[in-house]
Amino acid sequence: MKTIFLLAFISIINFPVFSQSTKLFDDYKIPTYSFNTLQLASQDFLKYLKVKSDEIHQDDESINVNFNLYDRFVRQSPFYTGISEVKLNYFYNMEKRNEFYSNYPKESTYKERKDERSQMFFYINSMNDFYINNERGIFLSGNFSWSYNYYTPMKNFITETGITVGGGYGRIVGLRSVVQAYIISKETGSNLSDSDIQKLSEIIEKWSNGYYSKYKDNSDIEFYKDIISITQKPEQITKIQQILNSQIYKTAERMDGMKVNATLGYANIGGDNFFFSEARDLVNISLKAEYAKPIGFDKQAYVSAEYSKNLDDKENSVPRLKLSGRFSIDHNLTWSSSLNVEYTTAYLKNTSNRANFKAGFSTNFTIINALTAYGTVSYVKQQFHDSQIYNSGGALTISPESEWTELHLGLRYYIL
Repeated sequence: MKTIFLLAFISIINFPVFSQSTKLFDDYKIPTYSFNTLQLASQDFLKYLKVKSDEIHQDDESINVNFNLYDRFVRQSPFYTGISEVKLNYFYNMEKRNEFYSNYPKESTYKERKDERSQMFFYINSMNDFYINNERGIFLSGNFSWSYNYYTPMKNFITETGITVGGGYGRIVGLRSVVQAYIISKETGSNLSDSDIQKLSEIIEKWSNGYYSKYKDNSDIEFYKDIISITQKPEQITKIQQILNSQIYKTAERMDGMKVNATLGYANIGGDNFFFSEARDLVNISLKAEYAKPIGFDKQAYVSAEYSKNLDDKENSVPRLKLSGRFSIDHNLTWSSSLNVEYTTAYLKNTSNRANFKAGFSTNFTIINALTAYGTVSYVKQQFHDSQIYNSGGALTISPESEWTELHLGLRYYIL
């Protein structure tokens, strides 16, 4: 197995494809934008059904009510990133049946059976990062989430609360939109300047984060209108759609930067029918360091280390150390591969430490309109299981040591 992963790693690092330098990454600026969307949606807001059958003396009647209210507010600038969400969902179902019962030769009669149930779910979430003086320097963070579930006819409820505060230094910046903008410039023959590629990258990033949803059903129209204002290639709009949306063009993740942060998290789960009574209140501390670096324009490396400890004194609330790494590459415009590894150690109190290890390799290759092939291989060795609740440590469950290897190969070929 180690040989397979070593050969996979060697094979994916020897395919340079992009002649572009990393200057586009170096010139990237964190965009500033904000938007707010509020929508009431339901595929079946009200559904009523009545069925009557005289031959079998049976009447059926049902009513369903279902709606969702969803609000999302996003604000980003070089010094602040905030995402707030509010969700409300309500579901009601009533089923009623009149059935004919015959107790021959005694009296025959109709009996009514009625079943009603409902659920209301309310959820709020807010995530905020504040940078001080330097957009990649010292920052403070604060996250809050709360949910309420109410069920009838049991008339019970479940509440979940999560609060995390922290701070640190540095920032990991996503750069995938820059690569996509470069591909659009190359494939459409636009030959954009570096500054225009940056403008196009900003449009794509805003689209990926939901910015254009503020235009409601005209979101795609406004998005592609902004793209054409940069490329000046309206006749290439379908090619641009293919680059951004189809499975043909392969663009692996791109990130750059380093980040070190410490967090203190609190989680509470209460109400009825709560199965994890030993974890109603959880307090967790976490220290995490991350480093991401594009290697050339076509490769990406990422490593991280995280130490966490639940402050509960129970036996299985023990420290964890997780080390992870990823390496990905775009071999060409239609072929990408990635390799990832993860190692987690649980430091037990009265016995030897337990560890989990995961490794995976995947590759995805397309010859446009003809052949698509993919392959994945993964290896897992597991000695414990983690029950994470709001990243607050949860309970560690010792499991029998097990390991497995999994392989997937697939293809799609158009014969005609």
